[in-house]
Amino acid sequence: MPDFDDYSLKNRTYRFVEKAPLYPFGYGLNYADTLVTRAELTEDVVYAQTEEQSVGVEVTVANHGDVFTEDVLQVYVQVEDINEVPNPKLAVFKRVELAPGEEKMVTLEIPRRAFTVVDEEGKFVHTGRGADIYVGFGQPDERTKELTGKKCLKIHI
Repeated sequence: MPDFDDYSLKNRTYRFVEKAPLYPFGYGLNYADTLVTRAELTEDVVYAQTEEQSVGVEVTVANHGDVFTEDVLQVYVQVEDINEVPNPKLAVFKRVELAPGEEKMVTLEIPRRAFTVVDEEGKFVHTGRGADIYVGFGQPDERTKELTGKKCLKIHI
């Protein structure tokens, strides 16, 4: 019978990678200069409420480039829990169209399941003490920041 480590996801997906990827997920797919200028929760939320409800995020995005673009706005969540995987998980995303110089507001709903972790029995549970929400046009990692010069905005609940 194979050892459990034979089935490890370590370094096989973005959520379990331990070293910087050569190119992060989605890098290089846009010729415009898109960025998130503001990200706020749509209402005051404490972490305990995420077990009962989704969380709304209001985001202001802008295209500072000279060309029309469609880019994918991404929201990642990292729960403060011993069972959480090493890297934030993609919770919700939305394709956004922006003309050159345009700025617009986008609202997204983070499903409450994004604030759960998988326990030792393989069940999704809500046991954390809080969570970090990252909003941007790329992954919330150092390699994306290094390549694009931009980092995700962070909200802690």
